[in-house]
Amino acid sequence: MSRQTRKKASLYDRVVRYGRRNEAKIVVFLATAAAVFAGFALGFFYAVEERAPSVSIERGQIKEVAAATAPSEAKKPASDGEKRVCRFVGSRKSDKYYPPECSHARRIAPENLRCFLSAADAESKGYTRSKACR
Repeated sequence: MSRQTRKKASLYDRVVRYGRRNEAKIVVFLATAAAVFAGFALGFFYAVEERAPSVSIERGQIKEVAAATAPSEAKKPASDGEKRVCRFVGSRKSDKYYPPECSHARRIAPENLRCFLSAADAESKGYTRSKACR
């Protein structure tokens, strides 16, 4: 029995033959892929330009109260132009006190803010330390 032996086409020849048979489909696929890529790229770069400037919140630093500060000076209400130095803060409408960098402390309205020099000072006035901010 004689068999006709055909030479097996190489991979390169098969790819070229497939490309010639399906040339229109390949062109449509590549054009679609290029359009999709360009659309995503333009959308990304446009969004970067239009984005609002980023907001950064820095943690406030606790200022040390000088040892020479008299208690009468610490209890003085602060005028509008001067800032109070508080180791702990509380609200007039609550019985909790917080460190000044705590997020709960930042929500206290300025007119309700009570300033304490120490935790003992706050506790002596009937306040208890908040468990939310340690």
